[in-house]
Amino acid sequence: MPVDLIFAPGPDEVYPDGFITTVSVGGVSEPLEGRMRPGHFDGVATVVSKLFGMTMADRGYFGQKDWQQLQVVQRLVRDLNIPVYVVGCETIRDPDGVALSSRNVRLTAAGRLKAPVLYAAITAAADDIRAGQSDRMAIREAAEAIRAAGFDRVEYIELRDAETLMPSDDPERAADAGGGLAGWGAVDRQYPGVGFAGAQGLRRGYLGTENGRPGVCDPRSLSF
Repeated sequence: MPVDLIFAPGPDEVYPDGFITTVSVGGVSEPLEGRMRPGHFDGVATVVSKLFGMTMADRGYFGQKDWQQLQVVQRLVRDLNIPVYVVGCETIRDPDGVALSSRNVRLTAAGRLKAPVLYAAITAAADDIRAGQSDRMAIREAAEAIRAAGFDRVEYIELRDAETLMPSDDPERAADAGGGLAGWGAVDRQYPGVGFAGAQGLRRGYLGTENGRPGVCDPRSLSF
C-alpha cells in the first residue's frame, strides 16, 4: 500500500513529563471488553485524542474487526466535536475466514487450524437469527460447535445493539454490525471476530462475547 507519510512520535512526545489528563467515553466503552479490562478504553480515547490533535488529521481509519473500539472513537469524535471523519474499514480475511490481523499471525500451527471454526460458527449463528431462529438457540449451537472443534471453553456469546452495545434480543436492531468471539484453545486465546454488515448480516446488532475482544483492526487500515 503506498504511503506518503508516517507519523511515529516517541512516548515522550505523546506523554511528556507531568502528563495527567485522561479522556473517558461512557456508555459504549463500559460493557464487553470495557467490563473485563477497566480503564482500557480510557487509554484508547486518550491516545486517539492526542494523535488527532497532534496530526490535525482529516480522517481516521479504524478496522471494523474491533467493533467496540470503533464505536468508542466515533462517540468520542461526536461528543467532543473533533473535526475528524472516522472511517470504519472492512475486515479482510483469508479464504477460510480467519481475519488478517497482527494477533492471528501469532497463532500456533494448531491454533491456526482451529481458528476458522470461530468465524464459521458465529456466521452461522447470524444467518440463523436472521432466518428467524431464536438468538439463544443460535448462540448455544455456535458455542457447541466451537467446543466440539477443540476449544477449551467459550465464555459467552451475546447479541448486542450495534451502536450502544447494550443487550438486544431484537434481530431488527441489527445493521452495520460487527462482531467478535473469543475462544480458548490449549495454547492460545484467539479473537478472530466477524463483521455483519449489509447483506452479510443482522440489521443493527453486535454478536460477540463478554470477555472476547472484538478483535484487532485490519492491518491494511490505519489504526491508532
